[in-house]
Amino acid sequence: MIRLLFFTALFFLPPNSYSQSNAKNASLNYKPEMQRLLIKLLGTNLYNIFQWQIDYDSSIVLACQVEGLSHSLFVNESFDDGSPLPGKELIERKNIPSAIQLLANLHGADRIKLLLQLGGYFLFKPRSDKEDMSYARHYLTEALTLSDYLGILNWKNGSRSMLGKYYYQVGDFLKSKSYFSEVVNACNISGDETGLARALADRGNYALYNDTGKLSDMNRALDLFRRQNDKVGQIDILARISELHFIQGLWVDCKKEWIESVDLAKEIGFRHIHIYYDALAYMEQVKGNTINAIYYADQAIRTMEEINDQALSSHFYFRKGNIYGGVGIVDRERSNYWYRKAIESAGETGTNRLWYTSFVWLSRNLAWSKRYKEALELIDSVTAKFPPLNPLDKIYLAQAKAFSYFGLNQESLAEKNFAEIDFIADQLSSQPQMYNDIWSVYDDVAEMYISAGNIKKAKECLHKI
Repeated sequence: MIRLLFFTALFFLPPNSYSQSNAKNASLNYKPEMQRLLIKLLGTNLYNIFQWQIDYDSSIVLACQVEGLSHSLFVNESFDDGSPLPGKELIERKNIPSAIQLLANLHGADRIKLLLQLGGYFLFKPRSDKEDMSYARHYLTEALTLSDYLGILNWKNGSRSMLGKYYYQVGDFLKSKSYFSEVVNACNISGDETGLARALADRGNYALYNDTGKLSDMNRALDLFRRQNDKVGQIDILARISELHFIQGLWVDCKKEWIESVDLAKEIGFRHIHIYYDALAYMEQVKGNTINAIYYADQAIRTMEEINDQALSSHFYFRKGNIYGGVGIVDRERSNYWYRKAIESAGETGTNRLWYTSFVWLSRNLAWSKRYKEALELIDSVTAKFPPLNPLDKIYLAQAKAFSYFGLNQESLAEKNFAEIDFIADQLSSQPQMYNDIWSVYDDVAEMYISAGNIKKAKECLHKI
């Protein structure tokens, strides 16, 4: 069974190991709106691939670090109109005390700008706590009060949009939607179609998945972006619509939206389309369309290499290896080749744990190929220096070790690792997105017992699924 969580080890990289060489970074040549688009696409992609094991804000920060872009591009989206933002450099350097000190000397629109930036800083901090949320609410509420007092529509809408995002973060979804609706209504009254498209996109994006108005708002936003010939806006909202369709199982619609996004991206010179090719490769892989999956995986690799977007190269090489070792085709040697290439590429780009998922799957391949001693030697040599840091890597490594010890007739060590599988599976069982992984592990173990003629043990494994 194919699993979604391909990037988990990446999250534990030290920050200075993420970014690629600025001289080779194609994203630095983009206009700000395209840089922001890239951050959102990559951040959302990482969040979904992580299977929500990290918070969304952490995935956005990771995307910024990988591409060498400022986090403020994402934080300030709701209100950044291109005019100078006082205190921006201080906040980007995380010199918050100096930014707060500067605030005391600002008045009018400049004060609103800094209030919104400070509110956004605390709102979108990775792993933010109650104190951070309290600071965010304080600054954003003051920004709203002052913008209403001054009566400047741009800042009134910007403050409400930020508060809509705040209340979404703290779980008050009705209040969140209320603030976004105020912005939608204000844009309708003023006749601001550009602002209306963005307001509808925000209200749809921050609505819950069971909100019947979510898709309607996003489709209305898409129609407006098309009328305005705003291709960045179209790509952005198509990403949200396709995500919803993916979750709903409407993969035909989802694929059309991804391909449309690729075409739009090419029209505006947005070159990071390997994100889409990788998603298409995964979709075809899950559907068992191996030839199509390999085609899209090759497209992803080719595009990634052409634009020198090497920071996440291990993932794209991993995808190719995973296809060769997955549903519809089993070519262990080709699979191993791409896993090893993923490990090697991580070294070339200065990372030191991005390769870990490929190491895990290479270990499993070796065990499945009955190269038991080689699998155990690889696992022992790597984990001695780089132990697994998350439950999924631990359970898959335990499985590889259990298979290997079982194949070597070392029953006690095999049972020890089977017990480890049970322990980790219990930890993961409360997370619905982990069901496929747990199912895969126990299904493989049951198959192993069946091949050894131990039907009783096989049934015990299948009963655990």
